[in-house]
Amino acid sequence: MSKSSLRPGPPTTSGKAARPRRYQDARIALWKRICAGQIGGHDFRPDVEIAGHRVDFACETAHLAIDIHAGSEVDLGQYDESRVAEIEAAGYLVLHVWRNDVLHEPEKLIPLIARALIWRNTRP
Repeated sequence: MSKSSLRPGPPTTSGKAARPRRYQDARIALWKRICAGQIGGHDFRPDVEIAGHRVDFACETAHLAIDIHAGSEVDLGQYDESRVAEIEAAGYLVLHVWRNDVLHEPEKLIPLIARALIWRNTRP
């Protein structure tokens, strides 16, 4: 069995009826850009649980988590602050990206993610 056949597939949409379709479209679009070690050889997995919280994507070797947010959300309220604090306490950097940026300006996100990976790899 080849290594590539062991990688998880794109995030699924089944069982996620409560999530808006555009959110799922953004997850799939970002997955297509970050899967299979396409950013500096780093592997990401979708739907990773960290410190009891699910993040959209995570690179476990660099301890980088990516969360996609809809533009209509109330700015990352108190719940999100405590959630992020717990994920960061587990050693992860949480990178927040907006759904519209993923869908309409993905070329700007990949360099941002690449810089975050480099920064994580240079931290002691």
